Amino acid sequence: MHELGHHLTISVLKIAGDITKDYAKNEVLAELSSYLLLKKFDETITYNFAYSNVWANRITEIFEVDEFIKCYKAISNYIFSLKFARRDK
Repeated sequence: MHELGHHLTISVLKIAGDITKDYAKNEVLAELSSYLLLKKFDETITYNFAYSNVWANRITEIFEVDEFIKCYKAISNYIFSLKFARRDK
């Protein structure tokens, strides 16, 4: 899901500049996306915060608050607007 998160953030977000050139921002947003995707697929899934914790303590160094909020809203709105067909078991 983390790698999918990289592609999702590049597609969904239009951050000033190219986020693919900012490794730290790219990693934080990919982790955020992977967490939200996992929640979209299964609300009971247990997320391993080990990798995201590496970046979480640096969010205020990496992002301006308004920029992070804008990114979070854009990613979460996109993910939660996705519709998936359910297969009956």
